[in-house]
Amino acid sequence: MKDYKNLEEIDKDLKILQLRRKIAIEELKYVKNSTIDKFQPYQWIQTYLLKKATQYGFEFLFRNKNKAS
Repeated sequence: MKDYKNLEEIDKDLKILQLRRKIAIEELKYVKNSTIDKFQPYQWIQTYLLKKATQYGFEFLFRNKNKAS
């Protein structure tokens, strides 16, 4: 535990702790919102569609490349 010599030191530390608390709250809000976004159904659909589009795109390219040879 820290020993304080005057009220100014106490006030300074209290302000620092309040700022750290506000920062922590904002970080929690961000984590909450990003977690909610990750579990939205449209995110799953977007991810699935992108994966399938990439897969079919590669298959199409390789199939056409092999036919040209």
